[in-house]
Amino acid sequence: MDEENEIQKLKEQIRKMQDHLEDHYLEQIARYKVIIREYEQDISMLKKEIYSLRENLPTKRHEQIERANPWHCVFCGALNPLPCNDYLCMHCQKIRPFMTLTSTLVKCGCCSKFNFALANFCEWCGDTIRTVENE
Repeated sequence: MDEENEIQKLKEQIRKMQDHLEDHYLEQIARYKVIIREYEQDISMLKKEIYSLRENLPTKRHEQIERANPWHCVFCGALNPLPCNDYLCMHCQKIRPFMTLTSTLVKCGCCSKFNFALANFCEWCGDTIRTVENE
């Protein structure tokens, strides 16, 4: 009889341990679910940021070589309004750089159009892209 009581006690202890372990695992699973939801939200936000950045990149051929007309000189910022003149700045006499599909571009902070990386001024709006260094 003592053996049966002892076996019953051991079985009861095992059940309690199983219940405790189940509770512990359920708590851990709940914590992991919260962490996963947070990561999913972060990933979703990052995806949205990536897609918005992609939308602003010049991905189509015609967007990469589109030129302003009338245009501002990328060297001095002067407006060149004559439609027949798309190659020479009448103010500083510098030749307007030709944009190719492999040109390095920067985005104007004012009008959001793309310009040559070497440009001092935006050829679209004439705003300063970078500080003109003293020569």
